[in-house]
Amino acid sequence: LRSDPMLLADAGRQYVAYLPRGGRVTLTLAAGVYTARWFNPRSGRFLPGTVRANGPRWTSPAAPDAEDWVLALDRRVPARAATPSPAATRPSMP
Repeated sequence: LRSDPMLLADAGRQYVAYLPRGGRVTLTLAAGVYTARWFNPRSGRFLPGTVRANGPRWTSPAAPDAEDWVLALDRRVPARAATPSPAATRPSMP
């Protein structure tokens, strides 16, 4: 069995780190702000709450215990300014 963390990534969008014995993991992320949350593979549930992660280099908080854990990071997409609908941009007819 491996004891090193393993990482899957869709760089700049999503990162998933598997920590077989808990602990912390340091990741090199694409620039941006991410939401990180712990997943317990033994129960099949995410823990409540999230942590903010900023690239390019980020170290996670410690896993809740020394068992195996998954840390999932998703990039936060900034809210876009509302785009007016085409009807709102047409001139009104008298």
